[in-house]
Amino acid sequence: MPPAATHSSPTTLPATPLTPIVLVTFFASLATGVMWSGLSFIAESVHGYGRFDNFLLALSQGVSYVLAAFAAGRVTRALERRLTPRSLLQIVFLVQGAVAMLPIFFGGVWTLWAIAIVVSMASAIQWPLVESYLTAGRSGTAMRGALGWWNVVWMSATAIAVALIGPVIDAGLTTWAFALLAPNALLCVAVVSRFGVAPGEHVHDLEAPVPATYRHQLASVRVLLPTSYVVVAAISPLMPYVTGAFSLSTKESTLITATWLVARLVAVTILWRTRGWHGRWATLFVAGVLIASGFATAVLAPAPWMLVLGLAAFGLGQGVIYYAALYYAMRVGNAEVGAAGTHEGLIGVGYAVGPFIGLFSTIAAHDDLDRNRIFVVAIWATMALVAWPAVRPWVRERQRGAAVA
Repeated sequence: MPPAATHSSPTTLPATPLTPIVLVTFFASLATGVMWSGLSFIAESVHGYGRFDNFLLALSQGVSYVLAAFAAGRVTRALERRLTPRSLLQIVFLVQGAVAMLPIFFGGVWTLWAIAIVVSMASAIQWPLVESYLTAGRSGTAMRGALGWWNVVWMSATAIAVALIGPVIDAGLTTWAFALLAPNALLCVAVVSRFGVAPGEHVHDLEAPVPATYRHQLASVRVLLPTSYVVVAAISPLMPYVTGAFSLSTKESTLITATWLVARLVAVTILWRTRGWHGRWATLFVAGVLIASGFATAVLAPAPWMLVLGLAAFGLGQGVIYYAALYYAMRVGNAEVGAAGTHEGLIGVGYAVGPFIGLFSTIAAHDDLDRNRIFVVAIWATMALVAWPAVRPWVRERQRGAAVA
């Protein structure tokens, strides 16, 4: 969803340097980690939220993100005559910083909901703009190198944020944890001033033609990626209660929760720096198995070590799916990446579907163990529904190969 570059006189806009983009990504991702993975712990510890309330809060985040993501393109185009993309990005950060200050001046749980919804909607506009600055003006090899560093940075930041939120809650400083998002947002505004007035011009990838299997695998992974985010959004609000079954402190719970984020970072780093997985269907198959089995193991774990093992497996699988989707989209070419805003919205659908399944499992049973079992079955059923669309590209490739032979 790159905004039109109508605010600069040169006919060719250069790429924005990678350093300010990476810095903004790191600071903004600290807030993302708190809001998407740490918020459930804050709601449970500070406001006494149970499973139903936390899933409802997460559902509101997901729906807000979806609505904003699908509207972001129209909003950006409507504002581009009055605001440069750089100015719009700075305004988005200022809005997040302002709403983060609410708990300091006002009491009540409504501030939690206000922060969750506003930051979610702002993120749906923020990240496509950042990604546009990251990729525009860079050719295929340079673009993928920049994306590799960018992914390592944002995934590291989210893991750090989740690991730190536990000690903050235990110290009774939750209000200030939100308040610190305000200077963090101001820091982002300052760094964004080093961006170009608009993203650079897109350049064509002059690399060799891509193998046909890449197109088939891109079609498959574009089904798997939103599905993996259904599982991400399903498990995040549940973590305070999964870890609570083992009488862990909030600090220990958030550290364990960060396991899947660290595992995802490891998977993405390995795939970024290696080539043996390119074009191999087995990579996607193993990743899908890791997500399904890791999720079930984590939710139904009878011991903390099994919880850690399940989260690690899930994180590895999700990281593989995420980076494979990114790699094949970039490798196939610019024409295949044109619907970035819609793609972001589809991931947002995952953020909404996951908590909805969580609400269903919570209502369907009274015992937590039964709820968890229903939860796993419902998630697996969702994954089964998308199994054929994900497998169909592989079947078509095999059929065409057999016909040629």
